[in-house]
Amino acid sequence: MREVKSISFRIILVICMTAVPLCMFGQSHVIFDHLTTDNGLSDGTVHSITRDSKGFMWFCTDDGLNRYDGYNFKVYKPELGDKNFGQSIQFYDITEDSFGRMWISTSSGLYFLDNNHDRIVNFSEHTGVGLENMCLNRQSTTCLFWDPSGFLWVGSYFGSVKIKISSDSVFDIKEEDVTTFSISSIDPFKIEGNA
Repeated sequence: MREVKSISFRIILVICMTAVPLCMFGQSHVIFDHLTTDNGLSDGTVHSITRDSKGFMWFCTDDGLNRYDGYNFKVYKPELGDKNFGQSIQFYDITEDSFGRMWISTSSGLYFLDNNHDRIVNFSEHTGVGLENMCLNRQSTTCLFWDPSGFLWVGSYFGSVKIKISSDSVFDIKEEDVTTFSISSIDPFKIEGNA
């Protein structure tokens, strides 16, 4: 009996000794590049990083939205005609919707990437939706989340907003597609119903 246990133990030991190194061969080598302003990044303070469906890496910084293709950066900032043109705005978060559109939260409201003109555009100014909504237009939007059921969730210091997005055109978004959940003025730890 003792001999059977000894043989079983040896077999298990041999299997483990050969299986562990084989599992290690399956581990891929991780390559990490340190990117700085010397490489073209617009600012050293990065708030958020994401990878889009086309493979681009996006960096939200204190001085621009940066798209990285693996070799070069392209920096996006508000352009002439935007209410924030020439001003320093911070870019906090970025997400991609199911139509391939990039949404950006900034210190001056919600922006999106206009793929037709390769520029960032203020959502409320461009569409007329949410012009009076403090969570979207006037102050910082701090975080974003794309809900695969077709909603963009926008967080701000004043509450949160849920935007129904059902097509690839931002002009199809109407006021009734925007639901606001504001922070209670009585108790700042409560969120009041739909505003």
